[in-house]
Amino acid sequence: MKKLIIALLLLVPLSIAAEDISLEAALALAEKDENALQSNSMTALLEAQAKVATSAFPDCIQKLQAMPVDFDVVTELSLNGTVKKIWVSNSKFASCFAQHMQSSFKFMHDKERFYTAFSYTHKRLKK
Repeated sequence: MKKLIIALLLLVPLSIAAEDISLEAALALAEKDENALQSNSMTALLEAQAKVATSAFPDCIQKLQAMPVDFDVVTELSLNGTVKKIWVSNSKFASCFAQHMQSSFKFMHDKERFYTAFSYTHKRLKK
């Protein structure tokens, strides 16, 4: 009986940790984590995001035969810097971009969990 109770108690934190959050909540966590970075870490984060964007944008434009629309992609990174979980706004382009983030984004940090966001807004230049 003691073993069963202990086993059940050990499962409780896992179920709480596995609880899903909304894209908006993930964006807020990303903003908090990104704002806490020192300037050299922020530079490294932006460089890692730019590396993914440089390949993702042309690939997704070609695959979808469409220009990107406004989107947000939030990633939760594991301690080794790889994508653990991902939240995506509702568009085909965002999903395509998220696939690139999932497969090739890496950012080393010192937190157990680190959230970061990539947001794109399409604005036409005025003539």
